[in-house]
Amino acid sequence: MATLADVTQRQLGGGDGTDSISFLPHLRGTDTAHDEARKTLVLQSSRGLFSVRSGKWKYINGAGSGGFSGRDKPPASSAKIDRQLYDLEVDPGETTNLFLERPEVAKQLEADLQRTLAEGYWKS
Repeated sequence: MATLADVTQRQLGGGDGTDSISFLPHLRGTDTAHDEARKTLVLQSSRGLFSVRSGKWKYINGAGSGGFSGRDKPPASSAKIDRQLYDLEVDPGETTNLFLERPEVAKQLEADLQRTLAEGYWKS
């Protein structure tokens, strides 16, 4: 939304696109810091399950895909864990749940998710 506002040289209203960041300078090749502009990306599946992407990490606050993919059940490695954490650099297929091995990463991403929800970006 912010990118389209920049393209059309329009100002967004106070509550419009509050989580949007313009990437127009990046498209023009004039912004070398754009990749650092958005630290996390929060997504909500069709079944209401949230995930957070930050760098190489993906955190899902539930079991299964939640409708993100055709996979309704979590991988066997996470069958008894109700949260998921994946290192997408080495595991793009999300086959090895690292939730128990990297609790500090999961805790930070859960905090990022809760902060985003508290800021009112998501209307369920």
